[in-house]
Amino acid sequence: MYDYRLSKKHFHVDLQKCWRHEIEVTLKTNNEKNEAAKPTGIKLKILVRKALEILATADYYASDGKFVVTVKKLGGLSCSVADENEPSKLYTVKLSEPLNIDFGQILEFLRDTKTKWASSQITDPMATFITPSDALDTLGLILSHTARNKQGITTVGRSRFFDTGDQQSREPLSDSEWNLKIIRGFRQSVRPTDDSFLLNINATTAVFIPVTSVAYFISNSAWFEDKPRKDMTKYQALAARLVGARIAYKAGSKTRFKTIQGLGEKRTQNGSLPLFPHEHVFTLKAVNENMSAKLQAKFEESKRNGEYKISVQDYFEFQFGVKLSQELPLIDLAMDREGPVIPESQKSPIKGIHLVVLPDNNMDAKKIYGLVKKLGDIDFGFHTVSITPRKLTSPDKGGDIRGNVALKFNLKAGGINHLVKSKSMGFGLPFIGEGDTMVVGYDVSHPTGVGFSKEPGKGSAGEGKKPEDVKPPPPSFVGLVASVDKYLNNWPAVAWTNKSRVEMLDREKLRNSLKSRLELWKSRNEKFPGHIIVYRDGVSEGQYKEVLDVEVEAIREVCKEYGGETPIKLLFIITAKRHNTRFYLKPKNRGLPVSNPKNGLVVDSGITVTRNWDFFLQPHHCSRGTARPIHYIVLYDDFFRRRYDSGAANQLEQLTHDMSYSYGRATKAVSICPPVYYADLVCTRAKLHYEEHKIRPSPQAGAADYDPLKIHANVADRMYYI
Repeated sequence: MYDYRLSKKHFHVDLQKCWRHEIEVTLKTNNEKNEAAKPTGIKLKILVRKALEILATADYYASDGKFVVTVKKLGGLSCSVADENEPSKLYTVKLSEPLNIDFGQILEFLRDTKTKWASSQITDPMATFITPSDALDTLGLILSHTARNKQGITTVGRSRFFDTGDQQSREPLSDSEWNLKIIRGFRQSVRPTDDSFLLNINATTAVFIPVTSVAYFISNSAWFEDKPRKDMTKYQALAARLVGARIAYKAGSKTRFKTIQGLGEKRTQNGSLPLFPHEHVFTLKAVNENMSAKLQAKFEESKRNGEYKISVQDYFEFQFGVKLSQELPLIDLAMDREGPVIPESQKSPIKGIHLVVLPDNNMDAKKIYGLVKKLGDIDFGFHTVSITPRKLTSPDKGGDIRGNVALKFNLKAGGINHLVKSKSMGFGLPFIGEGDTMVVGYDVSHPTGVGFSKEPGKGSAGEGKKPEDVKPPPPSFVGLVASVDKYLNNWPAVAWTNKSRVEMLDREKLRNSLKSRLELWKSRNEKFPGHIIVYRDGVSEGQYKEVLDVEVEAIREVCKEYGGETPIKLLFIITAKRHNTRFYLKPKNRGLPVSNPKNGLVVDSGITVTRNWDFFLQPHHCSRGTARPIHYIVLYDDFFRRRYDSGAANQLEQLTHDMSYSYGRATKAVSICPPVYYADLVCTRAKLHYEEHKIRPSPQAGAADYDPLKIHANVADRMYYI
């Protein structure tokens, strides 16, 4: 048996104090073209670098374009900088009054709170979490400055860096019609512990579009044809690839850069777009402006007079979603044509669970899948389980796939697939097995691969546009699930939309959704639960305080309202998947390979903060790649620590670990606790319903109170989203 030790790739950072200044850049010259007053992207980076060469010449500094960190106070300074592409444009660069970051003082505070927490001097449930976010952001800025400003290094987000200038770090992405490249890089993060700050660095990879012409990239894609586009799925896939890509173009003798915000969704009137040399293009006849005005006036007058024609086709399309061909059919009058023309109007509602066999072609399957789920979940209220013939008949994995389908059938029927056995409770999880605790999980999913301008005239997508011309941003989607008994096998859900790209939830919508889950619990158990454990996914460290003030407070209000004289007790936990921490089993014998830790790994010291009550958990076995532990942070607790005292941490870690084995769609432990996993599935299904609604709206869509995400009553209290 070999001797291993746990490696975590964290390094101590020692720094005393510094000053952080916010950078403000505004257009100084007369803005006649209604251009954006504040530059962005590469232009902002160049202007800030020039200004700092003037303002901070005598000091070392680090900057990310939004803030500058120095060892000497520079507040209140400003200078003028010219745009190198357009020297006539002058920008004012100003440094705000600085914020003093004293790292030594922050560490003393962390050590002091550790001592008080260990001796139970801190008992306020709202005081369970503290994070020095300003200090962490400042340290991250300092440590990433060199990579961010080095030639040939591409920065993705705030903390990922790739050497795009190094050909050795590139690998082609196999079977890719887009000619994409995988490039290796590194990712860094900074986190506090009880007595120091730690820098965590890990290797990472990302997919990049190589430098090529836009025309070549589009024509090289497999779907491209010189015909009017018919398959919007392929078109949307192309748009998702191009959004965010930077393009260079010539403007006279200069090279300009723009970022692709999206692709147009309206067809051109002439789909073939014939090309002619410029000297052969001439005007046949210009339309008289007065004639255009008369035509418009005539059209507006006809609208007021109600001169509209509604055909039988319009009725069938609205009532049954049936689109009729423009070509009139030939009918043999001698044939006996009995029966209704539209049998859908007389059919009885579909019930039960239906197996839908989709085509093997991936593109066709996606289109049919979305329609099937909308018809079943929203319009008619019946459960569906989908599969393709190839997977159903696969000799290697066919048994596993058919078993997975059987698990889905049972969950949709409200059955129990498996139970976790514990020493104290028999079948059932500790504490939850007592039958008085409802477990809740919720997540927010944001739109990706789309381009839009938040406001008219703001950003490159909104410059010079009227409000009615700006494409509205798609919403974010919220999925919330809650258990209905002590077995944790049934998790009915509710979904709704949130403001686009906003992580914090609408307070009232969250309250109403939680109330509906409590009412469902009471209908199954004849009483409300005495405790609620919430797992909240997708929140960054800088948002913890806002979650406490908004979401936790909203949930506490519901707990007081439904608890009567004894409010329902609450334990609120953040789950973080997107972090940089990885653990490795490193053998003392250097000749042996580094490997993933065994499943069941818990780390709650060394890289955690005692006061914050957080831990890392890897309950699953990882056979390929690098295992990613989940970071759990207790944000609010008003019963768990009191019940278990000094053993509370171990009990919560054991509970969360055991819960990972109760995921209904798998026979092994999953990487993240099931309520969060299910909530993510609900978000995905809500997005599918929303997009399908835009393509094929339901007959009821014209109603004022119609909600495209409202699940049919027949399936709303079951796991329709599995």
